[in-house]
Amino acid sequence: MPQSTLANVELLKEAYATHLNSFPWDMYLTQTFKLTRRDGSNAVSAVWKCLQDVFSSNRAFLAVEPYYLDGIHLHGLLRIPEWHDTLPGRVHKYLTKAFGWNSVSTARSSGIVSWYCTKYIVKENDFFYLGDPEAWILDNAPYSDYDDSIGFQAKF
Repeated sequence: MPQSTLANVELLKEAYATHLNSFPWDMYLTQTFKLTRRDGSNAVSAVWKCLQDVFSSNRAFLAVEPYYLDGIHLHGLLRIPEWHDTLPGRVHKYLTKAFGWNSVSTARSSGIVSWYCTKYIVKENDFFYLGDPEAWILDNAPYSDYDDSIGFQAKF
């Protein structure tokens, strides 16, 4: 890959990481599936529906990655406004039963997990901004008056 292309990829990754890091996050998620899934959009929709219906998540960033055994798996950031310390364990247990193996961790540092998630964007995988558009607006952010015309879910 030419040096200028590598530099552009790093700039893109840094821009997305900065953007994602500007939001507070509660959890970092990796989700694999007990049944092979190849359609990232449907997998994301199924996981997101559970996160909304059961845990009242109002914002998530989920990236799809090919899984080395077959199919896909997801990496993402979650925001759940009704936070309490037992939540990561409850989310882990519920998603394990519904979909299969996963890892749910408290997002102690938004910067680290945001940077980690952006690598899936620059690998040209599908990624999704999910949730209530109001949950994606930060007070005093330079883009806080942005007219969100992308709707409920954006795939880039």
